[in-house]
Amino acid sequence: MKYFVLMICAVAGLFFTSTGWSGTIGIPGAVIEQGTYKISIGVDVEEIELVGDNSDNVNEGKVGITRYLAGACYGVSDRLNVFAKAGVAEAYNDHDIQIFINKGFELDTKPMFGAGFKATLFEKDNIKVGGVVQASYYKSERYEEAGYWDATFELSMMEYDAALGCSYHASDKFSPYIGVHYNKIDGEIDLVHHVNGSKTVDVKDDFEEKDSVGIFLGTDMTFNENLGLSLEGRFVNESSFAVNLIFSF
Repeated sequence: MKYFVLMICAVAGLFFTSTGWSGTIGIPGAVIEQGTYKISIGVDVEEIELVGDNSDNVNEGKVGITRYLAGACYGVSDRLNVFAKAGVAEAYNDHDIQIFINKGFELDTKPMFGAGFKATLFEKDNIKVGGVVQASYYKSERYEEAGYWDATFELSMMEYDAALGCSYHASDKFSPYIGVHYNKIDGEIDLVHHVNGSKTVDVKDDFEEKDSVGIFLGTDMTFNENLGLSLEGRFVNESSFAVNLIFSF
C-alpha cells in the first residue's frame, strides 16, 4: 500500500507539472514588415493553477514551468505576421495537491511545439492596437516502477492563447505594450497501474486551466537593426516572466 500511495502521488505530480507550453505573447500586432524574418531565443518561467475534471483522480494544484524556446516569425504583410515555436520545458510541483501527500515532483525535460499569428488592427502615430492567436501541442509518457508495482503515465494536451492589446513606439529603441489574454488548456491523462502483473488502476481524466483570463505587459528593446531584447510578465491567471533575445533579418 505504501508503494501504491507513493506512485499515485508521483503521477499526480506529473499531471500537475506537464502543462502550460504556449509561452510569450509579445507585442500585440505585426512586428515586422512584409517579406522579412525575425528569430528569437529565450527563457520563460511560469506558475499556473490547473484543475482536473474528475476530483476522485486528480484535483487542483499550482505548477512551475521553465521553458527554453526558439521561434521564427515571418512578415506575410506589414499588418500580418505568422510564427512558429519549438523548444523544451522543465516542470515541477512543490505545493500541496488535495487527497495526496505533500511532496514535490520534477518532470523530465520534454519537447513542445507551437504556432500562431499576429495582426495589427489599428495604427496611428506611435500607437498600435493588435492581437495574437497561438496554439501549442505537448505529449509525454513516463514509466515508474518500484518493487512489485509499475505504472505507465501518458499525457497529451493542446493549449490556446488569444490576446488583444496595444503598444507604444516610444523611440527606435523602446516599445512598451500591455493587454489582456484568454488561455484555454485542453488536456487528457491516462494512468495504468499494475501490482505483481495484475492491473489495479486504469484512470483517464481531462484537465484544464482554473482561470482563463489574465493580463500581460512588457517591452521590446532594440540595440541595433539586427538585435533586440524582449521582457514580458503575465499575471492574474498565472504568474510568469519571460526574456527573449531577438534577431531580425
